Amino acid sequence: MEIKGYTYVRVGAVIRDHLGSIVAAVATRPVGSFGVFIAECLALYEGLQFCLASNLEVNVVETDALNVASAVMRVLSWLILAFC
Repeated sequence: MEIKGYTYVRVGAVIRDHLGSIVAAVATRPVGSFGVFIAECLALYEGLQFCLASNLEVNVVETDALNVASAVMRVLSWLILAFC
């Protein structure tokens, strides 16, 4: 539904199995004007939320956004160090 005066960004994710076959896809249109980094983060978030809600196991996460992958790895490294 389009609402006049609001800006949207479209984000999506493709869920694949271990053979690379598409299992599911998710797309959303959050209201707001976001930069590329935030839009890529939203796509990752929506894909993971979809997997969680669909009870799909996540073994590997891939993205073509190097800055998002680097940010996630920094946080994961910190969490591993903090809790081990």
